[in-house]
Amino acid sequence: MKEIPGPDGATGYCPAEAGLLLALTGFDPDPNLPAVSVAVGCAKENDKESDRESGQVIVHVAVELTDMPENEPETSYEGFGLGPCGSCGRGWSLFSIIETGRVIHNAVSIAREAYKVASAPDDTIIAILSTPESVSRETLLTAVGLSGDRKLSGAVPLLIGLLDASNRNVVLRAVGALGRIGDPRPLKALGRLGLSPAPEVPFAALQAIEDIGGREAVRTLELVADQTTDPVIARDALDHLERLKGENSG
Repeated sequence: MKEIPGPDGATGYCPAEAGLLLALTGFDPDPNLPAVSVAVGCAKENDKESDRESGQVIVHVAVELTDMPENEPETSYEGFGLGPCGSCGRGWSLFSIIETGRVIHNAVSIAREAYKVASAPDDTIIAILSTPESVSRETLLTAVGLSGDRKLSGAVPLLIGLLDASNRNVVLRAVGALGRIGDPRPLKALGRLGLSPAPEVPFAALQAIEDIGGREAVRTLELVADQTTDPVIARDALDHLERLKGENSG
């Protein structure tokens, strides 16, 4: 475990090690789980009006499970936790250990869930994409990525729905998955994203359009190049268009 200093350099606001031990006792031992690393930061929250410490301690937790299968690239599964510790900052107590452990436990649970999803069958991946609000963001991101890696055509309508998600990482992951699947159904939606003012999103959408390919993809790139008011996006769309036309002619 690594303790991360808060903004003021303090690390002693919460019992991180004791909280970690308590958090891990809540899990059944699983010898198949990969190595886990935990980073905990505990700092007093600043008052938004005065920018002075308010006395409320916030626990920040980042968990990473790293799977290193033999002769294969390693894969990481992440979990994050954030929560107040009302008993922290005034000396350690059983209550501060419990509150800190609760935040750590939640973060570890998210990472473990994402790891287990990676080996789930296709129908489980589809079920997760069907109810994105019922799972953690990390689990959803894992499922979205897997749907693209496995080229699940049944996931395409669900991934198109995720293009309207409020979380940009979810949108970017869904765009990439649609590109890898190669189904032409999302081209119109990807074309709209190519005109989006959101950072990164238009460029990811243009790449996905090229990855899907075909005549409709050519028309979509032409529309984006013609309709965008951003010269950088227009140039990028034309670059993708040139490569795609070259592939089609070959």
